[in-house]
Amino acid sequence: MEKPILAVTLNPCVDRSIFVKHLACRGIIQGTKSTVVAGGKGLNVARLARKFGVQMDSFTILGGETGQLIARTSLQRDGIEQIAFWTRAPSREVVTVVEEGTFRQVAFKEPGPEILPEEKHRILERIRSMLPRYEMILLMGSAPCESMEDVYASLVESCRAAGKHALLDSSGEALKKALEARPFLAKSNAAEAAYVVGRKPETDGDFLEALDFYAECGVSIAILTSGKDGAFIHWKGKRWRALPPAIRAVNPIASGDSMMCGIAIGLLNGMSPQNCIRLGMACAAANAEIWEPANCSKERVYRLMPQVKLTRL
Repeated sequence: MEKPILAVTLNPCVDRSIFVKHLACRGIIQGTKSTVVAGGKGLNVARLARKFGVQMDSFTILGGETGQLIARTSLQRDGIEQIAFWTRAPSREVVTVVEEGTFRQVAFKEPGPEILPEEKHRILERIRSMLPRYEMILLMGSAPCESMEDVYASLVESCRAAGKHALLDSSGEALKKALEARPFLAKSNAAEAAYVVGRKPETDGDFLEALDFYAECGVSIAILTSGKDGAFIHWKGKRWRALPPAIRAVNPIASGDSMMCGIAIGLLNGMSPQNCIRLGMACAAANAEIWEPANCSKERVYRLMPQVKLTRL
């Protein structure tokens, strides 16, 4: 039976946060508490989608003890049962040190696992075999290694052949190659867009030029985000500027993933472009108000939706 959404995450992680009273660059710093969640863009989207009652399957590449921890944590904590492909190399870990009170933070990211050629082939074949079950495919996050940078592009082409919409949120070469394959939707922040357009957009004019570049790639819906300054959207020939509600930001991590979740849910429910954008921006803002990524409440999102300012360009 066809299900709504499959979220593919090639490079998930153990996302560990250590809280300290004072953030310093030397010596031994005693933590006051620590938290562990299953990290990765697709897992963040799946976590928030559950708040809206949307069934979203999660395909991830996992390996080693860190992979076991990701699978166990996501199931026990968030109720996300992953469709996992197990590799020989272990999954990565991300450690973030956070200063209490100010929420200043420094993140340390391990490199992703090296995927063997035979593993890559089996990963692609397995995902392709799953495509007919879903209405929409989300391709989320970075590639774990150089040899995997063309996987999203291959999957975009496979989605088109299967008559499925591919929604892309990636970075670096994985993003660049996937854009050339013309996904239905692509969302990037300024730094991610800089990699494909040649320079980081800063002014409104820069963002609009970058937006045009994405549209010229054949993307039906392009979304470029700029943090608290909102987002620029190309939606099937029409352009919009969206400004988020005024909030007290605590942690912006996963706000882009939360926006992607809102947009996907809006598309799934046949919402107008304006309401899809409002829902996405409200999800991003609600996420930024709390520390835990993609764990805001549906009620808070709906309260923020009317406060999103939308302007036709």
